[in-house]
Amino acid sequence: MSNLISAVGRRSSGDYIRTLAAAESGLPAFQFVPDPQSDAANPGAFDRWDLASELRYGQALFTPATLPLDSVAQLELTIERKSSLSDTASLGCHYALHLGHKLANAPRDMSGRAEFTLLKGSDGGWYIQRWVDLRDAGAACWSDLKAAF
Repeated sequence: MSNLISAVGRRSSGDYIRTLAAAESGLPAFQFVPDPQSDAANPGAFDRWDLASELRYGQALFTPATLPLDSVAQLELTIERKSSLSDTASLGCHYALHLGHKLANAPRDMSGRAEFTLLKGSDGGWYIQRWVDLRDAGAACWSDLKAAF
């Protein structure tokens, strides 16, 4: 989780995508489950959302043209629940994401709950294999931002 926080703070699409499960890590494909309200408001946006979609999103977001270097890029994660086995971990987190991007149609402040399933790859690293997003009441969430891309 510290790698995800760091990737956002450094505006690094490469580091961001390396936190997610990929075929080369020897793991099942990455899966994103959007917030139901965001999914309903953006029909079809998440129907085929996969690792390539995350890569496109990260590359589009973490550019100086979209997210200027002098703007805010901060992710706060509070782990509220965790369980683990030797090669699997489950985390329930509350998040607050603040991004000073230049997109007119996307939220800059988001908060919600994220349910992460992490798997240990053949390289020994931990990867997010499943990510479920749920907004805080009355707030924009990470799914809303992803839908804008």
